[in-house]
Order: sequence, then structure tokens, then C-alpha cells
Amino acid sequence: MCGLRGAAVLLAASLGLAAALQAQTRLEPQALTGLAVDDLSHLSACPDGTLFGMGHLSQPWQVRLGASQSRHPLKGYVVIRQPGSQTFGLFAGMEGEPLALDCAAPDGEPSLFAASRDSAGVWLARVQARTRGVVWQRPVLPAGSDVDDLTVTPAGEVYLVGHRGPEGPAVLVRVAAQTGVPVTTTELPITGQLQELQVALGERSVWVAGRVGVPNRPSDVFLTRLDPAVPGPGLTVTLGSPAEDVVGDLALTGRRVCLAGSTHGTLTAGDGAGTGNAPQGEADAFVACWTTEGQLLWVRQWGTPQADAYTRLLLREDGGVVAAGYTDGAALPVRPPGAGGGKDALLARYSPQGTLLEAYRYGRSGDETFMALVPASPEGLVLAGRSGPGAWTVAVDAALQVTSALPFGRLGDPSVSTPRP
Repeated sequence: MCGLRGAAVLLAASLGLAAALQAQTRLEPQALTGLAVDDLSHLSACPDGTLFGMGHLSQPWQVRLGASQSRHPLKGYVVIRQPGSQTFGLFAGMEGEPLALDCAAPDGEPSLFAASRDSAGVWLARVQARTRGVVWQRPVLPAGSDVDDLTVTPAGEVYLVGHRGPEGPAVLVRVAAQTGVPVTTTELPITGQLQELQVALGERSVWVAGRVGVPNRPSDVFLTRLDPAVPGPGLTVTLGSPAEDVVGDLALTGRRVCLAGSTHGTLTAGDGAGTGNAPQGEADAFVACWTTEGQLLWVRQWGTPQADAYTRLLLREDGGVVAAGYTDGAALPVRPPGAGGGKDALLARYSPQGTLLEAYRYGRSGDETFMALVPASPEGLVLAGRSGPGAWTVAVDAALQVTSALPFGRLGDPSVSTPRP
């Protein structure tokens, strides 16, 4: 999976280290060979077909930089897959905890935008994909803050959602493209404890979804539309059950916005209307879609007798929906045949009207889950997540058949340097 081709840039999470990197910004691949990984939790596709992935190391690794050889903890890593390639190479090491990433091509140059966190706060970096040049690294939220998700406009403007300070309010932060400096920080107009925040961009608005909890009752799911040109609360809809409900992902295309996640009860729309769904097992995966004006189109709650959940969502141009996550059940057909065992990764496809067309589990002998999902040409998908004690990437075609599966436990593992069916 990771051939460790070329030198990797180090993404800093402190001003001191950022200054030191002016003199030394490259890590030799040999220095990272053998580092154990915990997952590959994020994927992002650039406009030119370049793919970035980000994950966590199993244990922090101490990197020494500068004349003083001071130590700095490396906790995450970033990999890159060039257009036309089937394998990833190491792109960056990350000081601090990796949080979120996205890719955009301001001025025609694909760039990685990555957020990380250390004791000083949340940091955001922009790095050019072609040259590995660090355009800027900036603090965007103070100590004790967190970021759940980020998205980038085609012009390179960044929107982050998270929490400001220890037990602070949930906020939406807008960051300037050219400088990385926060322009606005807006508290989300939702009452309650907000978790698992997701963000997506519409033509003239920003959409935020998440889980909202209030005292003495289980949490529900919310979706809100914020219009930067109009002050005050925007459109907000909710979805919930008498039990716990969890948000996995938010996706938006055209005049439709959809959520995916899991529920332990029977989902009901915010206006009290039933959704025609009934619990199938310990926990069910769900997909729900609305118009951008807030009209509920459909909700599909589905699962095996065991626990199932969707963690990622993709909306196709033809209106179809693809959802990925995990299942504890063994009722679904497994791909490739004969594989699977324990918890397996889950991949399902829905029609534009919400009909479940097909669902499969993907696994090896241990526990697997899909944590990231991006489209790949032609009509295929690339997925990533956790496999046993390490990470994996899986590529599938339009029929959801596996074309390659690349598990890896360590950076530079030679056993996964080429695709395997």
C-alpha cells in the first residue's frame, strides 16, 4: 500500500516546529518504514483524480528536527495516490492528532488541506500535492478545541466544524484561502450538546449535521442550513427515535441533501410523522434525504439482527446513493466469497427513490470497517478504514465487486505494495 516513494513533508502542529521546518521540511522514507498504523480514516479526491488518505499511527513516534534535535510527537500520516496508479505512497507525517482533510485545486494546483490537534489547539495546513510545498500552517482554534469535519471550496476557502475550547460551543469556522487565517467563527444555532458534526457546501449556503443531546433523553439527529448572507438561524430539521441515534456522514448534490448513520430505535421525522421503518436488530443503519428546502423525501432504516451502521455516504449524479460502514451480522453475502469473519465492512447501494438495491459485507478473518469512501473512475469506488490491528484500502467496480484489497499494518509493508484480488 505504502511504497514510501520520495521524501514526505511533516505537517506541524505548533509555531515552534513550523519555524524549525523552514530549514528542514522533509522526512526520509526510511525513517518511517515499519511504523505501525491504527487505521486509514479519511479519503479525499482532488479534481484531477489524485487521492489523499489520512490515518492514525498506533503509537506516537518521536521525530527530531533542527540543530537542537528537539523531539516532536508524530501521531498521524497522510498518503497519496497519483492519477492512474493503484497504490498509495507516503505524503506526510503529522505532528499532533489527525482530525480531518479535504482536497481542492485553487489556481489549478491540487492542494491538501489537513487539520490536526495538539495541546496548543487546532492547526490547519495547506500543502501542494505536486511539490509537497507547505503553503501555510496556521492555528485556527485555541487549546482544548476540536474539529470533526472540514470542507474546501474550489477557490480554496475552508469551512471547519467543531468545538471551541474545553466544553465550549459548537462552531463553524471560515478560513481564508490565501492566508489560512480564520475570517469568521460562528456558533451553531442549535440548543443542546452537539457531537459528530459534519459539514457540506451548497451553492449559497453551508449545511451542518450532527447529533444533538439534551438532559435526560437520548440524542437525535439534526440538519441545519446556514446562509452566510442572512444573519440568524437558518432552516433546521431533525430526525430521531426513543433511543440513541448517531450521524455518520452528510452529503449534498443539486437540490438534495442526505444523512447516513445508525439508530437503536424507530426513526421519526421532526414533525412527528412516522417514516414507515421498524427496528431490524440491535442497531440499524439508516439513510435519510431531504430537499434543500427541508422537505423529507425518504428515510430507510435497515439492518441485520445484529448491529449495523453507516459511517460514510456518497451521492451519485444519477440520484443514486452509496453508503458504507460496518455490520456485526452474517446475513449478507460476502465479497470476495469465502472471506469475512467477526465484524465486517458494509457497502450498500440505493436507488434515487430510496430502494435498497444491494448490500454486501467485506472482510478478512478479523474485524473490518469502512471509514472513508470516494468515487473512482469509471463508476467505481475507493474505500478505506480499519482491518484487524491495522488499516486497509479496498477498490470496487460499478457492480461493487472487489478489484483490489490492500490491508497494511505498517508503513512500507512490502506485502501490500501491489494490488491483490
